[in-house]
Amino acid sequence: MAHTGLKVIVVALAALIVINVVAIALLYGRHPVASPAPSVPSVPVAASLAVDAALLPAPCSECFDATQFKDALTNAGVKFGTVMTYQPGSPEATSLIAKYGITQLPALVLSKELSSYDQVASGWSQVGTIAPDGSYLFQGVVPPYYDLATKRVRGLVTLVILNDSSCPGCFNSQLFGQAFSRLALNETRTVDVQSAEGKALVVAYNITTVPTALLRGDLAAYAGFDQAWSKIGTVASDGTYVFTAVATLQQPYKDLVSGALVVPLSNTTNATG
Repeated sequence: MAHTGLKVIVVALAALIVINVVAIALLYGRHPVASPAPSVPSVPVAASLAVDAALLPAPCSECFDATQFKDALTNAGVKFGTVMTYQPGSPEATSLIAKYGITQLPALVLSKELSSYDQVASGWSQVGTIAPDGSYLFQGVVPPYYDLATKRVRGLVTLVILNDSSCPGCFNSQLFGQAFSRLALNETRTVDVQSAEGKALVVAYNITTVPTALLRGDLAAYAGFDQAWSKIGTVASDGTYVFTAVATLQQPYKDLVSGALVVPLSNTTNATG
């Protein structure tokens, strides 16, 4: 099955690619990729206290929407009291940024009453910090986000999918688009290895198997990305991330050195079994 190959990539990167309610998923030890809307244990009513929240959106349309994180907390059983949204540049936002040392937007400041939700508070260090006044701070966990110091959007990535039109038996290269969709992709391009650009990529990055994928952009915004990538690819001198674990996908691919179609044994067994 083609999805076997997709799973290899997802599993290798699951610990660091974040989207939507990943923070809640981490708090409860659930797999963020496998469960985009996890069901989490509810909090006993007797222990519930209303939590006030201040939401500071990012000044960029492509940035992560922190209201999704708040909604995930609600789904986890957190009750909210006063919820205010302060736009960037407003006196309230400026004051909160200074008070809590906020460096990335969007940000969410939650009142100390969140401590009454033991299951959430006990794992908060995985997704945020706790201020001296007891407030809980969530910021910049999910790329793309806005860096206040550099005044730029962090985490945008370009995906280049390299396929081979002369190899009808090769696996569907568009699976890479699915596998890396949890990165903040601002551009996805497909390049044929038979084209001038494709041939140049093969030479520049010593590519020996196709289909494959290349990632370029602000991958440094993803904590731990390099460590995870080392299991499935290499990083070129110009900073391009080259996927090299094509053979581990257990899908038919082309060996550019021999020009032969390689069909893994397990794939042949599945097709004939």
